[in-house]
Amino acid sequence: MDVRPGRGLWDPWWAGLVGKRLPERAARAVPAPLAAVGLAAAVTTGAKLVPVRWIAALGREHRGEAVVLVVTAGSIIVTDLSEGVLIGVGLAVVKAAWQTSHLQIRVEGERLSSGEALQRVRLSGNATFLRLPRLLDALERLPADRPVELDWSDLRHLGHACTVALASWAPQRRARSTAPLAVEPPLPTRV
Repeated sequence: MDVRPGRGLWDPWWAGLVGKRLPERAARAVPAPLAAVGLAAAVTTGAKLVPVRWIAALGREHRGEAVVLVVTAGSIIVTDLSEGVLIGVGLAVVKAAWQTSHLQIRVEGERLSSGEALQRVRLSGNATFLRLPRLLDALERLPADRPVELDWSDLRHLGHACTVALASWAPQRRARSTAPLAVEPPLPTRV
């Protein structure tokens, strides 16, 4: 506690002066420079958080991830943090749903050394129940008089419904056709 004379009168007077006059002057002078400093700090921090070289490398290998990152960062800049993050999460959910339901079926015809035409079927992606009708249509369209090689080694996920369908299609194909059927890797015998 300060016991100097006049100290008790000085503090309230100074506090009153500062309390009445400073907000009026600060309201006119501070916002523009303060906003510029805040924007510069946000841009600098954001630029350090998202290195451009890393985004370019990500774009070459995983284009979808780079798109989600750039759209999220852009929407944070254009809107605000919470809306930008929600836009990014929504876009990531859409991308994940698309990838989960994506199945590539490539049917390639090639000639064997014996002159016989071989149908090579390559499956890649995720074989889920969503793509089961498309998978079965592609398998049923294969000619019965040609040998078939089914390669499902590039699948990231083989769902139960597709496993059952492939495991039942292979014996039916062998029973209907005299042409050989090769499946790599071998399908499960118990489903």
